[in-house]
Amino acid sequence: MQIKINMPSDVVPIDLGAGDEPASANVAGAEYLSKQTISGYAGFASNVFLDIYYTKISADTWEVAVYDRAKATAGGFPYGSPGDPPLAQQSLTFDPISGALIGGGLVNVNLPGGDLWPIDFGGSVSIPDMSSGWEDSLQVAFNLPTTAAVIDPYVLGSTPADNLASSSYSEKTSVIAYDYSGRPVPLDIYYTKGTENVWEVTVFNKDHATNGGFPYSSGPLATTLLEFDPATSGLVEGKQLDIIIPNGEVVTLDLSGTKSVASPFSIITAGVNGSLPSFAEDFVISNDGLVSVRYSNGTLVPISQIGLANVPNPDGLVPINGNAFVLSNTTGGVTISSPNSGGMGSIVSAALEGSNVDIATELTAMVESQRIYSANSKVFQTGSELLDVLVNLKR
Repeated sequence: MQIKINMPSDVVPIDLGAGDEPASANVAGAEYLSKQTISGYAGFASNVFLDIYYTKISADTWEVAVYDRAKATAGGFPYGSPGDPPLAQQSLTFDPISGALIGGGLVNVNLPGGDLWPIDFGGSVSIPDMSSGWEDSLQVAFNLPTTAAVIDPYVLGSTPADNLASSSYSEKTSVIAYDYSGRPVPLDIYYTKGTENVWEVTVFNKDHATNGGFPYSSGPLATTLLEFDPATSGLVEGKQLDIIIPNGEVVTLDLSGTKSVASPFSIITAGVNGSLPSFAEDFVISNDGLVSVRYSNGTLVPISQIGLANVPNPDGLVPINGNAFVLSNTTGGVTISSPNSGGMGSIVSAALEGSNVDIATELTAMVESQRIYSANSKVFQTGSELLDVLVNLKR
């Protein structure tokens, strides 16, 4: 297998000295520029399902790390236990002047089934991104033995993938996706039971149906086979299906939670990461400081995170205009963290601070002040009357 890609020279490499972890470290938060997924039988005994990560680790060096997608955690790192080595790891070195590959072009991948799959990166370059005249490519070549046994298809007859008026299926569901403009694209998803614990899944654009069914005016948007483990009823092959939405993104249909048990067909969970066009109405701040925009359709989209700061001696802070404070020589070092973490408190959003005034105490103080004022007034009045008497005596 040969992969010819451009690993952009104008990308900033990760900072290993600052603690950045490359993809080969296999830890949550590992740094990488891009990810590529390849799958297929490729002539081996079992299906090949690999995630390939590309990370720039220095000015002229890139790292390639290959993992078994079946061990991914929520579709990414870590694969298996944190720190487990990848199936393959290779550093690719490029000429700083021409961008040509000068070292490490062959990556030998030790597949989970024990086979060795070489991936040749020869011909790859490292030049500025979007350079004219360059196009990434992937080439695969196999030997298809003439002596190989004929394999019967898993699903016999006219199935939805054939898109015929006579196509038959076991179950059908529908979901709505959205294109780039936010227009809804209804999808018909057909499930057809075959032999040996295998089902066929085929997806069509519902708008192209004939009287609500077959044949559709255009072919399937995607089709795949699901293979279940008869012992656990869990899905072992075909855990995701990439659907090309007309005038839209490629939608990945996650089927990993699908099971095959002796009960009626039912949908456990279903959802699409997309929505109709809507406008921002207001914003919401959670108690952990996450700022989200609320759209008219009720969707919340996180946009920022509020941080909190703390110092060993808060009394040393110097107040300035705008209800703000600055550090002084006596405050100590400042610690910044997210709310509800690192010993920080939480944020109370959309709340009005209650009065911190003790009404009884303040009322008592007011009466005392009034009495004192009255007494002082009497003193001045008496003094004035005494002076009047003295003046009159002199006369």
